[in-house]
Amino acid sequence: MNILAFDTGLNKTYIALKCGNEFFSETVESTDDKYHSAFLIQKIVGILSEHSLRAQDIDLFATNVGPGSFTGIRVGLTVARGLAQGTQKKAVGINSLELISAAYGLPAIAILDARKNKAYVGNNEKVELVDLENLPTRLRNFDGQIIADTKMHEFLYENGVIACNFEKEGRNYGRVLIELALKKYDMGNAVQWQELKPLYIQPPPIHVKS
Repeated sequence: MNILAFDTGLNKTYIALKCGNEFFSETVESTDDKYHSAFLIQKIVGILSEHSLRAQDIDLFATNVGPGSFTGIRVGLTVARGLAQGTQKKAVGINSLELISAAYGLPAIAILDARKNKAYVGNNEKVELVDLENLPTRLRNFDGQIIADTKMHEFLYENGVIACNFEKEGRNYGRVLIELALKKYDMGNAVQWQELKPLYIQPPPIHVKS
């Protein structure tokens, strides 16, 4: 089974390809003038070409559906939906929290900055929005690994909660994307392209011209 998976919702773009029993992955960082998600299509074309594959040769597409960068989520979803629609193949959505926690193994819980004095908290398909004032007390009773982005890592440290900073560690999120996609496919959770939806939790920001 051939699987193409990518994530543009976190701090870098992660792209992975499972071709038969072989696995390939690539990580893309932002440049001075371009956000990392801007390279997604270019990198997908490159990784498929490198392995003599066409989009039609992929059996399943997977992407991070959020929460995370609103721009990144939109880019990943648009590309995944387009590929699935164009090839008439199915797709799988994976949320940021289950991706991060799965990379560290269980028991683990992931924390992402949600702005507005809130945090996204989760370790599987369930994602909660938690007020920062309640977060430290809640986490002190958690008997497992706590993983956070840079801002939440600093906040937790200041409040006496020890956590890993996933943005400073080089975990292979591409492989985890493939593993989660295959697991969801085996469980019958793959969907048609039009059923692939973003997991925003909060409404996207609206920019109004003054």
